[in-house]
Amino acid sequence: MRFEELSIPIGKQFTLSLVGLDYKNHQFEAQLMGFQKGKNLVLSIPSKPGQILLQAGSAVSVAARMPEGSIEFDATIEYIHQTPFLYLLLDYPFYVGFEQHRKEARFPVDTALEIYGHTGLGMKTSAIHGYMLDVSGNGARIVLEKELTTLITKIDIGVMLAEQNLKRDMTLIGKVRNKAALTDDYPDCSFGYGIEFIEKDKIDSLFLQAYCLQELLGEKALMY
Repeated sequence: MRFEELSIPIGKQFTLSLVGLDYKNHQFEAQLMGFQKGKNLVLSIPSKPGQILLQAGSAVSVAARMPEGSIEFDATIEYIHQTPFLYLLLDYPFYVGFEQHRKEARFPVDTALEIYGHTGLGMKTSAIHGYMLDVSGNGARIVLEKELTTLITKIDIGVMLAEQNLKRDMTLIGKVRNKAALTDDYPDCSFGYGIEFIEKDKIDSLFLQAYCLQELLGEKALMY
């Protein structure tokens, strides 16, 4: 895959790996300031390990997480600018390795939700409260105050999503696919899940498509 095909927004965070003066591999963070197709990338360096000596001609490995997976490529430092802040000029990567982690891009959200669980015997749980942390057209990551047991075969997800002119209060039918990471932002929510939407009415489905498309276009707009 070519770098320009990824539509990476300005400000995107990368992880750089470089062998230090102690002959060990060190990692440090960088942010994309811009690029010139076929020529170079410009990355700012907020801070770096003391064991790292940046030199023109040094090889670096660059990695980043993307909405649908992760990327990695090798590059060479062409020039080091010290003022007005530390930033690097890297040669342009003509090939970028991409590892896909999910079928659809997910976008961060931070909105409250209410869930009711259904068992295979037709029983319904009381309301469980939590938050949706990211969403795609087909699923989401959620954190909850109470556990969803293995007896629950499907869940009703009541949530409102809003972004600019898009706003909709929805009840989506979902299924737990896996356990997911928690967040320090909601310490009372000790259970995290990745869920798949298994039933959506036509309007909700179109809304989710429009919502995710707007988020995707918003990321691309930062490039230009």
